[in-house]
Amino acid sequence: MGYMYNDSAIFITGSCALSQSAYVSWGSATGSGTSVGFFQNNNGTLMFKDHTSGSWTELGNTRDNTQLGDAAADIVTANGQLTASQGISATLNSKFDENVILGSAADDIITVNGQLTASQGISATLNSKFDANVTLGNAAADVITATGQLTASQGISAALNSKFDENVILGSAADDIITVNGQLTASQGALFNNDVRVTDGNKLYFGTTGTGHITGSGNGLVVNADFVDVSGSLHVSGTLSAYKFETITHNSTTYQGSNIFGNDALDVTTVTSQLTASQGVLIADDKKLYFGDLPDASIEYDEDDTNRLSISGSAAGAQILGDLHISGHLTPTSDNAKDLGSSSNRWANVYTADLHLKNDRGDWTIVEEEDYLCVVNNKTNKRYKMMLEEIQD
Repeated sequence: MGYMYNDSAIFITGSCALSQSAYVSWGSATGSGTSVGFFQNNNGTLMFKDHTSGSWTELGNTRDNTQLGDAAADIVTANGQLTASQGISATLNSKFDENVILGSAADDIITVNGQLTASQGISATLNSKFDANVTLGNAAADVITATGQLTASQGISAALNSKFDENVILGSAADDIITVNGQLTASQGALFNNDVRVTDGNKLYFGTTGTGHITGSGNGLVVNADFVDVSGSLHVSGTLSAYKFETITHNSTTYQGSNIFGNDALDVTTVTSQLTASQGVLIADDKKLYFGDLPDASIEYDEDDTNRLSISGSAAGAQILGDLHISGHLTPTSDNAKDLGSSSNRWANVYTADLHLKNDRGDWTIVEEEDYLCVVNNKTNKRYKMMLEEIQD
């Protein structure tokens, strides 16, 4: 039974059955055009509409597709827990004012097809996986903090400067490759447990201004700096080359194996301190060992021409301090043109066996016999006995 009271309400005291297509509505509109009302859909689920949503919404514990709001300015507020077992699809921007928990189990998967912005940060208690490109932060002043482990199987691209305050491990396996396309700065230093590779033509910079750097070029390594200070031992198993008048300053440097200084005919290698070669120094054929700033003098093995070792002194000549021991012959470079001694610097004593004399006029040999001196005229082969008179004491 039912009756109307005060023209504003209907009271039903018993049961009331409605057909599936019947609507219960408020206002002058009826049917699907009503502003506020209820009806049962073809699936047997009760649908409702109110002024807030402006659209029909499915009631009950299970809703296949539920649309909250129908305009960009609509605000959907959930004061308690909102659970969507099949996920939530937000066609426009979604804003959560307080803590939001996505997923309730370790194997839950959170999928974001568009942009996810968290102004106060994101806390992930379990592993997080991002399959496509992920942008963290949208302004230069944004700070991205990872308190646990951050793993990027496809790499991380940082458009602006990135700062890591504590220890950072890049890579987890020996064959992992860390690629840095921009500048990597480590104010506290960098520790590499495995190989470090810098591709050809790229530089490994040192110092805040970047003036010192190392460049790999082909099979060589080029160090560009005002100076290189090695406080310990420097071991070079290959070739150490210093180009364009570079200076190597050291207290004591040991080079093991073969070492080549300079790679061009015009290169000059200058040693300002002591150079010791326990295994000897090899100077290639027809190459000079220079002395003096200009240089003034040199030593050269003339293999192409005379096959001799040539010592070229300055205009003042070469000075030998100490005794000169010669196992071979001492021969001037031209005939009858060089002097042995001078009128002002004479030899004190001449110790010789037979004495051979020859100029443009004569050709004589003085031969020492046991009791006299024999003089031989080499032109006529005549022999003369030099008459000697004994001096009585």
